[in-house]
Amino acid sequence: MGLVYFADDDFDARALVKGYLALDGHAVECFECGEALLGAFLQNPCDLVILDVMMPGADGLEILKRLRAVSDVPVIMLTAKNEEEDCVCGFSRGADDYIGKPFRPILLRGKVHALLSRARLSTEERPSSPLAKDLQCGNLRSEAGGKLFFVGSRPLALTPLERSYLRLMMENFDAPVSREGALERVWGLKEQGSRVVDETNRRVRMKLVELGSTVALESIWGFGYVLKAREK
Repeated sequence: MGLVYFADDDFDARALVKGYLALDGHAVECFECGEALLGAFLQNPCDLVILDVMMPGADGLEILKRLRAVSDVPVIMLTAKNEEEDCVCGFSRGADDYIGKPFRPILLRGKVHALLSRARLSTEERPSSPLAKDLQCGNLRSEAGGKLFFVGSRPLALTPLERSYLRLMMENFDAPVSREGALERVWGLKEQGSRVVDETNRRVRMKLVELGSTVALESIWGFGYVLKAREK
């Protein structure tokens, strides 16, 4: 259970989402525009945000950008366009997942549950967990229970789900990880055709390159990804 903020200018959409998420015990606050949601978040941060892309005033992508400047709260984007470039743009600005409209409420409930569960796991103290161990792959290292990442001496800025994904890849250094395996272990989902793993990998790979990492996330066509030493 968690506090969820949802912004959409469609009254019926707000009522639908609030009703279905309430079935799982979530408290949902709805807003007619993104600016109102952002203002509420700055006063009282929530556990998860759902943003419609097409809204009057600042659209969902702009609100996402502003949110990411102050928080790594999990964010799900809703897009009526359901176009690939919308989804890619959302991921590039830090969205954790997206759903195209019209959507199945049960799918939204599943994604909300998975993101909240993953966010809680990333903040819990679990001394006996593998996350408590420091990992080193080339000049990339993870320490402090998987919350801090560095390339050399430079901190690597990651969202909670990006941290979980990179940690998984570091634990399986030089061993291929399938898209389906990553989707289930990081997001807790079993969904065919999801782009979320591909986009998360792309973002993390770019961040590693920008900081001069000696390891790289490489694609394995038709299967998934592997973290390995960068080819010189």
